[in-house]
Amino acid sequence: MKISLSRSHFLKALQHSNNIIERRTTVPILANILIDATGEDQVLFTSTDLEISIVETVPAAIEAKGRITVSGKMLHDIVRKLPGDVEIFLSLNEEGSRLSVESGKSHFELSVLSPDDYPAVTIAELPNTFSIPAKTLLSLFDRTAFAMSTEETRYYLNGIYMHATEDGKLRAVATDGHRMARMQAPLPKGAEGIPGVIISRKTISQIQDMASDTDQDIKISLSETQISARFENAYLISRLVDGQFPEYERVVPKNADKSFSFNPSYMATVVDRVATMASEKTHGVKLAIDKGRISFSADGSGFGTADEEMSIEYGAAPVSIGFNSKYLLDVTDKMNGKDAEMSFSDEASPVMIQGVEEKEAMYVLMPMRI
Repeated sequence: MKISLSRSHFLKALQHSNNIIERRTTVPILANILIDATGEDQVLFTSTDLEISIVETVPAAIEAKGRITVSGKMLHDIVRKLPGDVEIFLSLNEEGSRLSVESGKSHFELSVLSPDDYPAVTIAELPNTFSIPAKTLLSLFDRTAFAMSTEETRYYLNGIYMHATEDGKLRAVATDGHRMARMQAPLPKGAEGIPGVIISRKTISQIQDMASDTDQDIKISLSETQISARFENAYLISRLVDGQFPEYERVVPKNADKSFSFNPSYMATVVDRVATMASEKTHGVKLAIDKGRISFSADGSGFGTADEEMSIEYGAAPVSIGFNSKYLLDVTDKMNGKDAEMSFSDEASPVMIQGVEEKEAMYVLMPMRI
């Protein structure tokens, strides 16, 4: 095998592959990427952790065809540290035991493993297929991913639940039991019959990374157990989380009779300042909501206290609600527009936050005792 390719295309493919390769694995070949230079004018790079697989094509000049696997981390680090958009030459020695990486005056020799032992990755179209603009898919995931759970015991919350709604929306939902994030977009053509699926945290992160590199449509395919995403020069396929997502609509406040409008970015600055004195364990901040104002306060349990007021238009009965400041800041960070609305019924019930004009995104926070 003897090929040459540009650093810029090569590095992007290696970055995508390196994101899913497990650093510590009991199966050594899973730390490798498969380099397939058996085609014409392009090389296929394949990586997998047996849950997620990526196949990416990179333009290349192929002098001698061949296939080999090599450490993904080592190859990525080498290419990353080379200067500028240089040309890189890869060649396999006659014994097939070493891969040579050359560029300019730099030369590296890497150990290899047989490509015959690499897990097969099948590129297949799943039963339910639709195309969606990269920007739209990114919005669905970016606005909800922060609310995914990290608790391994609640594995069915360790991802984003995506499904089609009866009113023609493609909806993404994430919750960790303390907060919920929901974002929706018009249902793409072909997505009407998709099953409700839970996409894992790692898969979400990888799709976000790859979608941010393109402004074209992404073809999504779904089955009951898998999701695939086809990009211009790359293909990703992943297992779905096997579990039952909770009935999230039950936590959305239905009888919230109190509300006020606020500027998300301004509230964020106030909460951030007051939270300086919040408990490091709970990060709790209290909102005392009264006519015409909110008083934000925090008690550092021995370190000191903080309070600050913010003017609002509010005429209902006074209510004091406690929040984890980090959760509240996560929500305000994802709000677009200058005006949002907070709705609630009392200090112990879920609180809904939504844009005044933008209704596609909606957030629910559970209050906490302070």
